[in-house]
Amino acid sequence: MAPGQCRQCGYCCSCMGEVVGIVKQLDQARFRIQFLITGVEQIVTIDPDKLDLFLNQTIPGKKSLSCPFLRKKEDGFVICTVYATRPELCRMYLCPKCRPVS
Repeated sequence: MAPGQCRQCGYCCSCMGEVVGIVKQLDQARFRIQFLITGVEQIVTIDPDKLDLFLNQTIPGKKSLSCPFLRKKEDGFVICTVYATRPELCRMYLCPKCRPVS
């Protein structure tokens, strides 16, 4: 599939809680995470413009399975709050629900 435009539906990250876990919160916006399959650790930082959203929102009914950094905005769209420092695995993933770029 060719790269497409994200629909901000949260599909891609809805099961990432089974892949990525928080090892330690380093401060209000920084976390040490671990890939639960490989044991590899990495530091991620909440994007400054998404800190309030991260601190005050959750994904109702999906939190245990969803990536711990996924949040639902007031407009109903779902976004990654660590987008700027997201893991390489997330950067490489091509979601099958992305819209084709025209």
